[in-house]
Amino acid sequence: METVDEITRRKINLNKKGVYRIAVKYADDQLVYGYTRHIKNLTRVVFYNKDGNSFSEIAIGQNFPIFYSAEDSHYHCEINIPEKVLIQKKFQLIRNAFPYSFERKYEAIENFDLFYNKQMNTEEYDFPIANVFKYTFGLEFETSMGIIPEIDCFKSGLIPLRDGSITGVEYATVKLEGLKGFNLLKKQLELLRNHTHFNKDCSLHVHLGGFPLDSKKLWRLYKTIYNITEDLYHYVPLYSFNTEKFKSNGKSYCSKLPRVSDFSKFFSYITGHSFLGSFTQPHPNDVTRERKWQIPQRYMMCNFVNMFCYNVNKTIEFRFLTPTFNMEKILTWLYIFNAILIYAETCNDTTSSLDTILRSVYPKDLYIKLNVQLFKLSTLRINQSNNGDNIGADLIMENKIFDMNKII
Repeated sequence: METVDEITRRKINLNKKGVYRIAVKYADDQLVYGYTRHIKNLTRVVFYNKDGNSFSEIAIGQNFPIFYSAEDSHYHCEINIPEKVLIQKKFQLIRNAFPYSFERKYEAIENFDLFYNKQMNTEEYDFPIANVFKYTFGLEFETSMGIIPEIDCFKSGLIPLRDGSITGVEYATVKLEGLKGFNLLKKQLELLRNHTHFNKDCSLHVHLGGFPLDSKKLWRLYKTIYNITEDLYHYVPLYSFNTEKFKSNGKSYCSKLPRVSDFSKFFSYITGHSFLGSFTQPHPNDVTRERKWQIPQRYMMCNFVNMFCYNVNKTIEFRFLTPTFNMEKILTWLYIFNAILIYAETCNDTTSSLDTILRSVYPKDLYIKLNVQLFKLSTLRINQSNNGDNIGADLIMENKIFDMNKII
């Protein structure tokens, strides 16, 4: 089927790859769509409903009726469109752009010194999780578009980074710890919601630091995660461990852990060399720690490369979460990850279920509360599957089940 390209006005074949549907104007209470192969000069917007939940992302033509508001630094559109959906925010599509005064890095730790001690010293909100959370933590938020102002990045502890697999900026947190860390996380999520958006090519990664560099305990951690993988599978979208099925580049970023028989074999699988007692040798695929994407072993549901190699950033990285800026959902997973590490560090039984882990690590009242949170995760997963949403893209459903700002 042929149509006319909205940019070049030349004929294009809709059946060929690289043809994009765009909104070109609003007329007679309807959005009018067109098609183009030239998206570099277009702007992407996010549709929101009146409750503030994300509806969809689409490119728009240059004549679309949007105006800029200096009051909140966003673009707005006051027209009503079908189903009372409003265009509330417009974000730049910033392919390969980096509008910050400092050099763009691939890892947050490279700019830790630059961001050190520049965050707001606030403990305004009480986070119960701070009383049971044993480790330091950090999150990596991949975005598809939008820019957080530089001054807000410093105040909140969000470090802009380079990531070649996404169209936007990756924002990694500074090292977070205790009540101050969770208060910073709240501010970071507010900024991310107000200034950025994500799509299917984005992910959320969570790092936990402070787990012992002990071969027996690291082996128990591997076995614990390996044995509860099927439990975790019930709380995430269907394709969470098969990103090659939906990522635009067709790559696998989050495979399940391999089955190995002992720690030496697991260490060798991750590092490419034998374990001789050291956890600081560089990985042979990235000796200078400048090309981490050349290490295929890091693209698993749980990344052990940082623990097994180098002498900095000794963290366990959980990589299987879909992108979200929802506070309640993120805190739920932080409770889970914290329990997994504590259990592996202190208990010898690695054949347990996730339920046993939570019951063993946390007091009874917290365990009961977390069972409610697990029910919410499973409910979301069931609804996603029933709706054919195998990648967890339906944020309206997510934000109905989880409160965007709830502290648990």
